[in-house]
Amino acid sequence: MKKREKVDHDDYWRCVQAAVADLRSGRFAEADALLRQAIALDYSRPEVYNALGIMMELQGNRWQAQNYYRAALSLDPGYAPSRNNLDRTVGLWKPGQHVSKEA
Repeated sequence: MKKREKVDHDDYWRCVQAAVADLRSGRFAEADALLRQAIALDYSRPEVYNALGIMMELQGNRWQAQNYYRAALSLDPGYAPSRNNLDRTVGLWKPGQHVSKEA
């Protein structure tokens, strides 16, 4: 069995942070490419799937957004941003409750 190559977490975070900046600016194609790159670096982290969910939601695809939020939660059931985003998109969000929409 081959040893898994060491993941460069700095590169992962650079990709995620740059993608979030692109999302905020509406540059979805650029954000998608960076998020796919982050997945290639480390597919076991919830942040990237949460960000993909946000991107889908911003594009009006709530169903796909929910799938990404669920993927993030399958990796880390305690990841609050994805839990909040999923709850909000399936109608469990209550007025006055904090809306996460963060990666």
